[in-house]
Amino acid sequence: MKAVGQTSFSAPAVLEVPDVGVLKEGDVRVRMSLSPIGVAEVRALEGHRIQLMGQVVDRDHPFIFGFAGVGVVEDPGGSDLAVGQRVVVTPYGTCGHCAACKAEDETQCENGRSLAGIDTTCQGMMRERLDVPARRALPLPDTIGDEEGCYVSEVATAVHLLRRVGFGRGRSIAVVGCGRHGLLTVQVARAMGASTILGVDPSDRAQAATLAAGADTCVADADGHGDYDVAIHCNSYLATIEACCRLTRAQGTVGLLGTPNKDSPDAEIGDFTRLVMERELKLVSSASKGTASFRVAIDLMENGMKLDIPDPKRVCVGDAPRQFMDTLAAWPGGRPCFVDLRCP
Repeated sequence: MKAVGQTSFSAPAVLEVPDVGVLKEGDVRVRMSLSPIGVAEVRALEGHRIQLMGQVVDRDHPFIFGFAGVGVVEDPGGSDLAVGQRVVVTPYGTCGHCAACKAEDETQCENGRSLAGIDTTCQGMMRERLDVPARRALPLPDTIGDEEGCYVSEVATAVHLLRRVGFGRGRSIAVVGCGRHGLLTVQVARAMGASTILGVDPSDRAQAATLAAGADTCVADADGHGDYDVAIHCNSYLATIEACCRLTRAQGTVGLLGTPNKDSPDAEIGDFTRLVMERELKLVSSASKGTASFRVAIDLMENGMKLDIPDPKRVCVGDAPRQFMDTLAAWPGGRPCFVDLRCP
């Protein structure tokens, strides 16, 4: 069957991969419909995490893209799913039986985890068919379209972090860095009942988008101290963690989301440590998301949280390699793009 992948970095291609075989016990077979070209794909294209983890990509070890995706159940196996049911597929390859997995918090699987479309050890979703454990195929309500469904994973990232910091109705929040994850964090915080939301981003365009996403205020710089219950570090620049600490009230919580940029300067550790200690702040980090956060994300989206996907573009499998390179050239700008896996 056809898949979109690469056998060397920055060389996306349509690959022929072995078709699915006999369905294993506990698995379901999904006929994939749509998969987005997003930040995970851009990083995988250039081999960022793959090389960092010492993983191999070559002709004998092809890598298949696709961190997120929506499809239709083709064979439900022994699960409660039905043939033809639309599902969103979660990205985690985990053991499924440790305490963390049973709690649907796969980020802390006791036996290790791998990520679809990011690690070579977990099959990516940009392929015609995919066999996964039934726990990884979550029903998608009819009110959520395929394109929105592809973004459930990103919404779940924001949900997971806000759950980690204990965010709830009536609490105030500042979001430092209003790119895609920052905007989704603003939207999720609003949907979860935030009392006040501040966005911080130097870009005029990002500020306008943040206000449209539900923030009460958005400014270019976090000047001085704030009194927010929670501040979220939602970018890759370590130096802005200090701004989060200044925005948080005494004994408040700073949530850390975002992979540090390898090219950014180190944070001013002395000032950062002093702020944390003097104000008795609590730091909470977030490592992606688990199935429980996917479920919350789907519920929020089903009950009124609408995503803005401006001018989305779909490409067929055959056109995907060129689109990958176009997306990389325009990143982080450009149109949202999806690979239609039903279209050769």
